[in-house]
Amino acid sequence: MSEARRAPRQEEIPGRPPLPWRRRVLADLRVPTRMAVVVLVPLLAALGFAALRVKDALASAEQYRTTEQTAKTSRTGTSLIAALADERDLAVDPRAADRLGPAVRDKGRAETDSRARQFLSELAALPADAGMERQRMVTTAGLDALAKTRGLADSGGSAAEVEHEYGGVIVSIASLYNQVGGIGEQARGAGWTLYTIALHKVMVTSQRSVIANAVQTGTVSSGQQGNILASQLVRDITGMEFGLYAQPGEAAAFQRITGDGSAPALTAAVRALGTSTGQVNLARTLPRNWYEDLTAIGDRLTELQEQVERRVMAEATRQKDEARDQVVTDVVVASLVLLLASALVLATSRHLVRGLGWLRRSAVKVADVHLPDVTRHLSKGRELPAELEANILDPRTRDEVGDVARAFDRVYLEAVGLARQQAAVREEVNQLFQNLSRRNQGLVQRQLAVITELEGREQAPAELARLFHLDHLATRIRRNSENLLVLAGAEISADRRESTGLLALVRTAASEIEEYQRVTYRAIPSVGIAGYAADDLVHLIAELLDNAASFSSPDTWVAVSGQRMPDGRVLLEIRDSGIGMDEEQLADARAALHRGPGDRADLGESMGLYVIGALAHKHTVDVRLHANTPVGLVAVLVLPQSLLEQAPCEIPEAGGQAPGRRRRAVGHGVLRGQVIPSPEPPGQDHPTLAMRAVGPGQGGQGGAPDPAGGDATAHSPAAPPLAPGPEWGPARSQDPERSTGAGLPVRRRRPRTGSITSPEANGAGAAGPGGTAAHLDPAEIRRRMTGLTDGIANAQTTKE
Repeated sequence: MSEARRAPRQEEIPGRPPLPWRRRVLADLRVPTRMAVVVLVPLLAALGFAALRVKDALASAEQYRTTEQTAKTSRTGTSLIAALADERDLAVDPRAADRLGPAVRDKGRAETDSRARQFLSELAALPADAGMERQRMVTTAGLDALAKTRGLADSGGSAAEVEHEYGGVIVSIASLYNQVGGIGEQARGAGWTLYTIALHKVMVTSQRSVIANAVQTGTVSSGQQGNILASQLVRDITGMEFGLYAQPGEAAAFQRITGDGSAPALTAAVRALGTSTGQVNLARTLPRNWYEDLTAIGDRLTELQEQVERRVMAEATRQKDEARDQVVTDVVVASLVLLLASALVLATSRHLVRGLGWLRRSAVKVADVHLPDVTRHLSKGRELPAELEANILDPRTRDEVGDVARAFDRVYLEAVGLARQQAAVREEVNQLFQNLSRRNQGLVQRQLAVITELEGREQAPAELARLFHLDHLATRIRRNSENLLVLAGAEISADRRESTGLLALVRTAASEIEEYQRVTYRAIPSVGIAGYAADDLVHLIAELLDNAASFSSPDTWVAVSGQRMPDGRVLLEIRDSGIGMDEEQLADARAALHRGPGDRADLGESMGLYVIGALAHKHTVDVRLHANTPVGLVAVLVLPQSLLEQAPCEIPEAGGQAPGRRRRAVGHGVLRGQVIPSPEPPGQDHPTLAMRAVGPGQGGQGGAPDPAGGDATAHSPAAPPLAPGPEWGPARSQDPERSTGAGLPVRRRRPRTGSITSPEANGAGAAGPGGTAAHLDPAEIRRRMTGLTDGIANAQTTKE
């Protein structure tokens, strides 16, 4: 249904220029697609921003993870620095062996090498960025110099040189603390704090070993003095830097370690040793317990360093976890936002699409159901139900869809009003058609009465033939008047009760066309047609016969045949050998046949087809058109069982109603339904019966009164097909008083009153006025009319 009612595209509308392809693409998009396109851009932008945020969060999480790994590696470096410091002390400090104990002395350099391998392994596992690559190079170079340093110590190098070499290796490892960074302001704080306290501790232990070596020798060499001075300067700088970047508690702890107790005096003595220019009295310069005090300061700094390392590790782990949680949060939030936006878009789109779908379905229902119901009620003159006069859609929403629905309700109500006006106009036109038709029928009946009177008086065959021609022209005019009645929806004639034989009905239909002589009959089933449908079917068949005769050569026949179908229906076929129709014309003709009674499209060009379709629709008769082989057209009528009855007697009893149309006016003396011989078509072995309509009367009480005061109508019995016999032809009328020498019947004025009845009803041989028989049997009528027709034909041939 929706496809059948599809609105034409812009370029399909005649007279409209085609749209540009860009606008056409947008115009053809469905509403969900348009909604998706509209929302897709902001959604993609939001998705891009979410992706960037997630990317930043991932980068932060990765950086904090790297910080955590670097902090772990720096702790390994701290243990390596402690091992190198012990190894240095054993090489320089004479009191180190007693201080460190046998466990450290036994492990010695093996412990340092083990820690160095672990440190290098962890260092290689750190992410390879530019800073880390430089750190690897520096650390690797320092550890590679460890073998040289050890060789110097083993070869008896000076304490100052050994101390300097070990200090370079230790500083190369301690520089890793600078890689322990964070993000933003934390980038320098954590690593620099670890680096400063580690370097400060190393300087403290370095001073201890150098001073202890000097005390053992009793003199301070220039190299040792330079080492002491340099280490003190480093201590001063790292102490200040640690106080700037360490946590307040850590800075306070560092201040207590380096500023409380004997630490200030010891620091002053060390600075004095480094800056003295002459011979130094070590015993008077150094405090009494300087070695133990420096060892205590170093141990406390180790504890503080471990505390700082734990804090940095905890912060790195926390920041890594927070970054990871932030990534998850960003992903979840972005996903939820996208899902929520998609859900809102989907809900909005579905609401809009459902509204439009409801509007489309309602509009299609109005077009396919409600408006046809309105047309059907108004065409039948019935009042419209209340539901058809109210708002059909009646929307409950106030959005644009509701506005469109309310506007469509206004359009529907306006259409109902226009339909009422159209129905009123149609009713007026129908009344006009009926009045014109009834008046024309009255005039035609009077005209036929005059023609009948002239036929009764005329003796000249040529003039009589002209009167016959006028008779048929009047009959065609009467059929056109009946077409007006069909167009107006009126009945062609009054209802009748008695049934009519199908053969008589077909003959009566043939009598309505001008070229009735060309109609032949073949195997018409012996069935009766219900009386209420007889006149309508006569008119329907007459239209088909007229069409077949009009569009075929005068030298060809129009064959009518029929047969019973297995389901009880009757098929009637009208076949001609005319010009036929092509496929397009056939399609148009079939469409015209199947139009409903209220559809009068192209009525001026196909009135006959419309009349046929209207009458067929009225009595549920199936009418089909097919192409004939090799040329021509075949019209097929399928009569339903509801119209079929038992076949009546073809020759009615006296006083009975003829099976043709009721109250037909008598024409030129030949009873309607009589058969007359006609030239046989090629290839037939028996005479074909042609039939001529002579009684002009049309349904209703339209018979014109006879001038003599009698009723100028007569019942027109339809005789069955006659087999050839000795009574056919003019030579077979041997009664000299009833025929002329040329074989023509003697024209006698027939009675103006009464009706032709059978001898059984009125007595055979009863004489009417003028000495003629007032009541003749059908055989006598056939014999006389046959002679008359043959005489006319012979006279015309002789004249020519």
